[in-house]
Amino acid sequence: MRDRKPGVSAVTPGALSLSPCNVPRGEFLARIWRDFLVAVFSALRKPNEQAIAEERRRAVERLADETIRENRRDEAD
Repeated sequence: MRDRKPGVSAVTPGALSLSPCNVPRGEFLARIWRDFLVAVFSALRKPNEQAIAEERRRAVERLADETIRENRRDEAD
């Protein structure tokens, strides 16, 4: 009638042994670290990308304003 799983104290030490197939290999850990570092680097770069996009927008606005001024000068002459 016991349909519950045994508690932690009921687990034998043999069930917790680490066989070679359970231990993560070097390649696997390297991929995890690489993915982690890429995520951190990407998170840190986003504000810079936003600043660059904002600077580009301002440059386009300045170019548009200068073009409008030149066209008005040409029309006035």
